[in-house]
Amino acid sequence: MHFPNADKLEHLIAYVTLMGWFGQIYHTSKERINLALAFIAFGAGIEILQGWSGYRSAEWTDLLADSLGIGLGWLLDTTSLQIPIDPF
Repeated sequence: MHFPNADKLEHLIAYVTLMGWFGQIYHTSKERINLALAFIAFGAGIEILQGWSGYRSAEWTDLLADSLGIGLGWLLDTTSLQIPIDPF
């Protein structure tokens, strides 16, 4: 994608997919809270490592996009519009 801040949309889509996929496997609220926290920690860890790399930057807005994606993925799992695990 080639528009300003396109990477934020990519972060959002990636984390909607992660949470949407795994939210269908783990159904209880406790499991989904643990998933959400793990994905937020994963996103934060990636941002920290990028900041330490010396050639990439750590951006809190990437983590915000990750977190919004996690929330949207969770919401998606509560509807009939779930991500198909096995499309065949």
